[in-house]
Amino acid sequence: MHRTTRSLAALAFALAALAAAPARADVVVEDLQTPPGVDQWERAPQGPPPPRSRAIATLAFYGSGVRPRALNLRLVDPEVALVDGLALPPGAFADRANQGGFTYGAGYRPLPWLRLPEIRLSFGGGKVDGSWTALQSDEPLEARVDRHFAIRLEALAGVEHDFGPITPFLRGYAAIAVHTGRAAVRHGRLGDLGHERLLGARGELGLEMGVNVMFGDEDDGRPGLMLAYRRGLVGSLEHGVIIGLAIQGD
Repeated sequence: MHRTTRSLAALAFALAALAAAPARADVVVEDLQTPPGVDQWERAPQGPPPPRSRAIATLAFYGSGVRPRALNLRLVDPEVALVDGLALPPGAFADRANQGGFTYGAGYRPLPWLRLPEIRLSFGGGKVDGSWTALQSDEPLEARVDRHFAIRLEALAGVEHDFGPITPFLRGYAAIAVHTGRAAVRHGRLGDLGHERLLGARGELGLEMGVNVMFGDEDDGRPGLMLAYRRGLVGSLEHGVIIGLAIQGD
């Protein structure tokens, strides 16, 4: 009986001590940086890549109408003393002639729509059917221009836009052209006196418009076909065309 009483007293003491102990609260710390349901490694979507600049090049053949009287050609170091110091009259030049040649250019496209600048070097020439015209001399001298050749340094700038592989463009050009030519000379009594060399230079302005048809992957360097129409505004060139390769760098 006394053993049972002691056991009940011990159990009552233990229950009283447990009731007097402070209760433990569970603390939940929320992750305020990562919203529920979002991967902590997930990144915000990136915007479109910035526009790419590209190196560009042109390798082509050209043909153009020319106004020979606008070439500013003059006799240079004539071999025939009779024509020394004489000027060729306008009639010795044809009203119009054709010029053809080769052009190479290289430059930069800083923005997809802007081509600035491109530097080109062109070589070309053609036949001139000038008429025999009397020179202002005491001798019965006549001359006619029958050939011409040009070296042209051009700077181009303009706008263009890529519609997939097709890129239409509009450009303006400024050029310095050095012209050479050949004039046949004859004497009324002595006959043919041979040919004399001509030289001239002048500035030129004009427009170029056309289209590039590109091949290959747009993200890589690629070649294309260029077709363009040229219109001279100041200088000797008139209407013309260019056919060749347009090259875009990486």
